Amino acid sequence: MAKISKTRAAQYPLVQEYVFNFADSVVDVNGVTKSFAAHADDPVFPMFDMPQGAVIMRIDAFVEEAFVGPTVAALSVGVAGEADKYIADMDLLTPANSDDVNTPSIAGGEEILGTLAMTVANATAGKVRVRVMYTIDGRGQEVA
Repeated sequence: MAKISKTRAAQYPLVQEYVFNFADSVVDVNGVTKSFAAHADDPVFPMFDMPQGAVIMRIDAFVEEAFVGPTVAALSVGVAGEADKYIADMDLLTPANSDDVNTPSIAGGEEILGTLAMTVANATAGKVRVRVMYTIDGRGQEVA
């Protein structure tokens, strides 16, 4: 049995950011270029690659400019096989912040994906910012 002592190392949280607006396009997980404006495209797109040993502290999304045009515009953030693991169907039609996602998750080596779903009409406005904050096991920048 190992003898465990108090920790002496601390690390800074790392933050990655993904920003998209209605005028942008993206190459989805199937290698097809899709638009964030076209209601029929519904892209599933890579947002972040989590390094080995990553532990997600939180993921937040911010609607900086509401989507205009579609009757429904929703963003989910997750991983392959669980599209809404972190954020489920966030409404993009009004400026808002996602609920705080304070559920730590081991995500080493995972690819974080976004899924955009819109109905009826194409978007003529809209901007979203998504941030992931994480630490990496065994890392330390400061010694106490």
